[in-house]
Amino acid sequence: MKIGMVKSGMTLKVTDDIGLEAFSRYKDNDYLLVTIATARNPKFHKRYWALIRFVYDNLPEQYDAIDTTDKLHYITKRMLAKDGYKRAGEFIKTATEEWFIPAKTDFANMSQEEFSEYSKFAVVFWNKLCGFDVEEQFETYRF
Repeated sequence: MKIGMVKSGMTLKVTDDIGLEAFSRYKDNDYLLVTIATARNPKFHKRYWALIRFVYDNLPEQYDAIDTTDKLHYITKRMLAKDGYKRAGEFIKTATEEWFIPAKTDFANMSQEEFSEYSKFAVVFWNKLCGFDVEEQFETYRF
């Protein structure tokens, strides 16, 4: 089971109700095996998906065929791979066709640095797609 915790002095503290419920199942002095890892910034991850939603909501009419945010995410990965970002996927060429095999976008296992690089590539593509500075316009966007 994975739960988020923060370090406070020499102890770990649960950060939310789900973690509290899970952690409260154990008695004081129970022996627990813990793997410590630093997660990427969840706010940054949330911002990425909010940006994808913003781009989707503001696509020019010529892109009406992009009818879901999942399709926009797939197209983003495809274009990132075409621009040389190998973590997005790969192209396989046959004699007559070219196939894109998207990589699994496992944000949970990306380091913050890898995640930042991925999202920077994505924003450059979205700027081209929309014809404006997506991040600048996003700052005025409210949910």
